[in-house]
Amino acid sequence: MCIEVKMFPHLQHLSSDGESMIVFDVGTSLFVELDKVTATILEEAVIWGKWSDEACESAKKLLLFRGISESAIDESMQHFSHLQSEGVFCDTNRSFIEKRMIIGIRAMTLNVAHTCQLGCIYCFASGGDYGTCTIPEMMSSYIGKLSVDFLLQNGDPAVNEYSILFFGGEPLLNWELIEELTHYVEKRAKELEKVCRLSVTTNGILLDKKRLDFLMEHEFGILISIDGDEQLHNHLRPHIDEKINSFAETKKAIDLIRHSPRSKVSGRATITAYCPDPQKLANYLLSAGINNVGLQMVSGGDKDKPWMLSHSDLRKMSVGTSDMIIEDVFDSALFLSRIRNRDRCVPYGCNYLCGTMSVDSLGRIYSCHRLTGNDDHLIGCIQEGIDEMKVQRIANMVNANSMLGCRSCWARNLCGAHCAANNYVMTKDGSTPSSFSCYQSQANIEASIERYLMELKM
Repeated sequence: MCIEVKMFPHLQHLSSDGESMIVFDVGTSLFVELDKVTATILEEAVIWGKWSDEACESAKKLLLFRGISESAIDESMQHFSHLQSEGVFCDTNRSFIEKRMIIGIRAMTLNVAHTCQLGCIYCFASGGDYGTCTIPEMMSSYIGKLSVDFLLQNGDPAVNEYSILFFGGEPLLNWELIEELTHYVEKRAKELEKVCRLSVTTNGILLDKKRLDFLMEHEFGILISIDGDEQLHNHLRPHIDEKINSFAETKKAIDLIRHSPRSKVSGRATITAYCPDPQKLANYLLSAGINNVGLQMVSGGDKDKPWMLSHSDLRKMSVGTSDMIIEDVFDSALFLSRIRNRDRCVPYGCNYLCGTMSVDSLGRIYSCHRLTGNDDHLIGCIQEGIDEMKVQRIANMVNANSMLGCRSCWARNLCGAHCAANNYVMTKDGSTPSSFSCYQSQANIEASIERYLMELKM
C-alpha cells in the first residue's frame, strides 16, 4: 500500500495561476492543482510511502526550514487531509489480485475475406489468411449470419448499440456477403430493438460508385488503407499483379469518396523505417485527399526486417507524434481523448477483451483482429460460444495491473499497457509491454497531458 502520484514541475506555467504544482493521482486518475506548501506535504507522504506521523513531522520540518509559517503549514495539512477524505491521494493496493472480468461484447470484426489483391511487405495478416493456409478464403453466408446473431443476442446488455467491422484480407472481395449481411443486420437489429453501426476497412481497389452509394445509403464508416505518396505506398503495398499501380487504384477510391456527398475521407497509414516521420507521412495522406488521418506503428516478430523501426526511428516517430498532439493535429489521439473525456482507468489499451472480438471464416472467435489465427488468443467459436475460463486467464495476464513494468508505472491507468497485440507479437508472450509501444506511449501520454492543460488555460 502506498500513495502514487506523478508531479509535473515542468508544466507549472500551465496551471491556472501559472505557479501551482500539477499532480496526477494514479489511484483516481485525477489531475489536481496544489499550492507549493500542500505539494510539499504530498511529496513527503510519497517519500515515506504513506501519510503518517513521521511524514507529517518531516514535512513540517522541511517547510519551516523554507520559511513557511506554522499557520500556513497547518492550513495546508488540513487541505491535504480533506483531499484524502474525498478519496484523492490515498493508498493504492498494487498487489496482484485475480479479477473476474465481465465479458461485455459491443463490437465484432468479421473477417469476410481471407485473401487480398496486395502483397503488403509488413502485413500482420499474412495477406489475409493470418498464416493459416487451410482456412476458407471467403466467409460463408451461414457463418456471417450466425456471427451477427451471436453479437446481437449475446452482446453487452448494458448498451443498446453495437458495431460490426468488415475486415480481411480485402473485404470487398466478398462484396455479395457484405450486401447480404448489411440487410440481415438491419433486419435483426430492428427485430431485437437494437442499433448496429457498420464499417469497412479497405484498400479501395474494388470500390466503385455503385458500391459507394450502397455504403453511404447504409451509413457505413469507411477507412482507406494508404501508406504515403505513390513511391512509398507502392513499395510497402504492392499489387500482386506487378503491372498494376496499387497507389493509383487506391487514389481512385479516395477521389470517388471526395466527390461524393460524403466528401470527407478517413485514411490510415503504417509508420515504418521507410518513413518514420509521422508529420511527413500525414502530409502524404493529406495531399492524396485524406481528411482524417490515422497512423499506426508497424509491428512484427522479426526485428531485422528493413521496414522495422530502429531506436533512432522510434525516437523520431515519438517526437513527431507528440508534437502533432500538442499542436492538436491529432484531435482524436487515443490518450488525449481519454484525458479529455475523463476515461482514465482502463485495464487494456483498447477494446481488447473488453467489448470486441474477431471472427474468422470458420466462425472461430479471437480476442483481437490482429491476433486472428493465433491459438493463444482463440477464445471460442460462434457455434459453441466463448471459453470464459480462457478469457479470464488471458485477461489476468495481459492487463496493466499485472504486467511486468506496468504495475508500478504512474501512467498505467491511462495507457492500459497500450496494444495487447503489439505486446504479444513483440515479446512472444504478452506478459510484458513491447518496449517500442511503451516508449511511444510514454511520450504521447505526456504530450496529451500538456495539450489538455493548454486547453484548460485557453
